[in-house]
Amino acid sequence: MPQWVLKFNNISLGKIFIFLLLPTLLPVASAWGQGPQGIAAIVNDDIISRFDLNSRIRFVIFSSGLPNNQESYQRLRRQVLTGLINERLKLQEAKQRKIKITRQQIGAAIEGVEKRNKLPKGGLIRQFRQNKIDIFSYERQLESELAWSQIIRREASKSGLIDPKSIDQQISLIQENKGKPEYLVAEIYIPFNAAGTANEVKKLAERMKTQIRQGARFANFARSFSQSASAARGGNLGWVREDQLDPALADVVQNLERGELSAPAKGADGYYLLQLQNKRIARGLPKGDAIVSLQQIFLSLGRDAKVAAVQNKLKLARSAAAAAQNCQDM
Repeated sequence: MPQWVLKFNNISLGKIFIFLLLPTLLPVASAWGQGPQGIAAIVNDDIISRFDLNSRIRFVIFSSGLPNNQESYQRLRRQVLTGLINERLKLQEAKQRKIKITRQQIGAAIEGVEKRNKLPKGGLIRQFRQNKIDIFSYERQLESELAWSQIIRREASKSGLIDPKSIDQQISLIQENKGKPEYLVAEIYIPFNAAGTANEVKKLAERMKTQIRQGARFANFARSFSQSASAARGGNLGWVREDQLDPALADVVQNLERGELSAPAKGADGYYLLQLQNKRIARGLPKGDAIVSLQQIFLSLGRDAKVAAVQNKLKLARSAAAAAQNCQDM
């Protein structure tokens, strides 16, 4: 069994033992449409059955709008399994930190999804039942997202208070960027450890782009496969400036048209699919006296920090920024 050390958002998940039973996973004919017998993967002592894998693939096909056929299953099976493995790792980390997601929290998350999709209360679950989608598989995904958000918030909360100088710096930054472009961006982030080599990760991102162009929904793909904290919001990063993005990603975003999907863009620690949803010109601060409420997360670095350490801190900062919805989250 290979021994891996996986990291998500700069939080080490320790030594992970994963054993893939490839003969039960790769032959499409044997995996498609069969019963729950067989193991797809073991993550530590947690088994991912072929039933789990098939259930999640059916959910992804349904939610992404892909054709419900054997070809879709073949294209999705590897990336879905990778997502399930990451999901189990997150839940295991949450359990170790004594983080428990309640049924009430999962129910509230489902209601939020229904509101965003203009469905009546209970409408999403009815759709699942009508289309024979495993509700438990979807709830497990939500549980993982909610637990991971709490982990990120706990990590981000280890920071100091904001001084007046920091507030003045932010006001100056807003004023300096008046008249400059801002971008409403969504992302799908796939780390290099998601599918082996960097080239394999790039090919995975290219397959996702093809599937999205063929009709799959970007937001649902982000929720199912992206390893960024923004996945919980369908990959939405909100309004960002060039200076808030990795320089390589900023160059990509600048050259996109509204609604356009980028080619796989290589970042410091993985590949990104970026979608430009809108753009505008920053207006700066409104005239008159401004009342500013500002919160800061400070991530310390040693004086001689190496490039890898800096990139890890940047990744954590981006994840915290994407996950925070209000002051309480910060």
